[in-house]
Amino acid sequence: MFLLYIATVLDPKYVKFYFNHMYDVDKINELIRKVKDTLTRMYEYYLKVNEIRRICTMLMLVDLNKI
Repeated sequence: MFLLYIATVLDPKYVKFYFNHMYDVDKINELIRKVKDTLTRMYEYYLKVNEIRRICTMLMLVDLNKI
């Protein structure tokens, strides 16, 4: 069910609408925090993976230039 919340964030106007119909205020705030934290961690992971790819590509190019 949590992945549904993440997917819902991609269309933010519906997040509070859905949450307001399903949960109380404390639970809504907790879920919104969890969704934001998860999206932040996913983005940070994406940045790290792309940085590693960039470095590997640069190293491969350096090695090819030595040939």
